[in-house]
Amino acid sequence: GTLDTDKFSLVKKEVVIDPNPPIATSTPTSTPPIATSTPTSTPPVVSGNPIPNPSLEEVSSTPTLPLHWRSVKTGNNNAKFTYLNTGHTGTRSLKVEITKFTSGLAYYRFDSAPVIENKTYDFSFYHKSDTYSEIDAEITLENGDIVYQYLGVTYPSADWTLFSTRIRMPENAKSVSIYTILYAKGSIVTDDYALTPVTIVPLSRPIISLTYDDFFNSMYDTLYPMFREKGFAGTIYLTTKDLGL
Repeated sequence: GTLDTDKFSLVKKEVVIDPNPPIATSTPTSTPPIATSTPTSTPPVVSGNPIPNPSLEEVSSTPTLPLHWRSVKTGNNNAKFTYLNTGHTGTRSLKVEITKFTSGLAYYRFDSAPVIENKTYDFSFYHKSDTYSEIDAEITLENGDIVYQYLGVTYPSADWTLFSTRIRMPENAKSVSIYTILYAKGSIVTDDYALTPVTIVPLSRPIISLTYDDFFNSMYDTLYPMFREKGFAGTIYLTTKDLGL
């Protein structure tokens, strides 16, 4: 095969260091579809949490849906959406289940919540599931464009489990909706969503990270005692073959 490239660039840019960035554990399987329905009213902000009806307790005019939430299904699957009468803290939660799957995905989403551009937020919710799911953020910009951010995955759990991560809104961000996507057979129950603004405190002094590739015996025999003597910590990458492992 062939590969054509052109116009490479390297640009100096100042960045803000996030001391607790989210750790992505997989690659998004697909680009989530853009929901076309429009909220009928502006949802209230609950205790600094812009997510509308975050505990799912308020029922909409459609009894099978919480207020300010809706379900989305694409592709060839038999996704079932259930507004349960049990919950993590209250009496309601949401369940998505797929028992026959060929393609597509299924999820619940909340009406877009207002956010501040270039602001960092902590996002969390509780879940119970028997499969993996993907967490994606749909961010609407001031000009109407939509960008997506991959936030991570949930793992199977028989008991209520907290998923939490951190997301930084891009420049010109206006609002966001975040959803837990099923893209295979299985089910997930979710409740108690939260999106909380975070103030990043700058480091009080310069900090460096020490990393060493290709760890040999000499690194343990010579370098490690030096680390201990100086009180340093570092990351050392093992070459297992050379260590006889």
